[in-house]
Amino acid sequence: PDFPIWEHFCVDGKPVYPQRPKLLGEPMSRPGTGTVQNGRFTAKMIVVESLMDEAAYPWQAAWYEELIRKAQGPGADDRFRLYFIDHAMHMGPMDLPGDARPVSSTRYLSYSGALQQALLDLAAWAEHDVAPPASTAYRVVDGQVHVPAGAKERKGIQPTVDLTVDGRDYIAVGVGEPVDFIGLIEIPTGT
Repeated sequence: PDFPIWEHFCVDGKPVYPQRPKLLGEPMSRPGTGTVQNGRFTAKMIVVESLMDEAAYPWQAAWYEELIRKAQGPGADDRFRLYFIDHAMHMGPMDLPGDARPVSSTRYLSYSGALQQALLDLAAWAEHDVAPPASTAYRVVDGQVHVPAGAKERKGIQPTVDLTVDGRDYIAVGVGEPVDFIGLIEIPTGT
């Protein structure tokens, strides 16, 4: 019941599908973290979440931020940031032979650079009170996390890239035909 995202699997508050007799979420999360998330902490924290994460769904980070905001009130921004990273999965890109995941041949990237930057920012924040860039702006719609297209509106730490060829998103050209690529790279304010 703490995850409103599952409400579309219920009718009149009752699950549509058969349920196991025991909920497994809490017993599985406690050994991995030593606790159950409640939003109460006194240190500084930065969460980096991949928007294509296939193992820790992006909405879970949004859910946790909501817990933090309820527990911490107006002081949440004094100790918490959430950065969503577009085109990244739970595991980084792999060039392994036979990698059958559909995204292995499409556009996705490693979040390790963002994670390393977040660790540097966290250290500066904790040790020298240098506040990191603002959290990523987002909204959750039907369980999907949506971020603005442009870096200035999106905030966070990830730059955005808009690439066109001869002024269009798509073009078909013959071999040897010249084309002009134009890349617009936008960096979030404060990074």
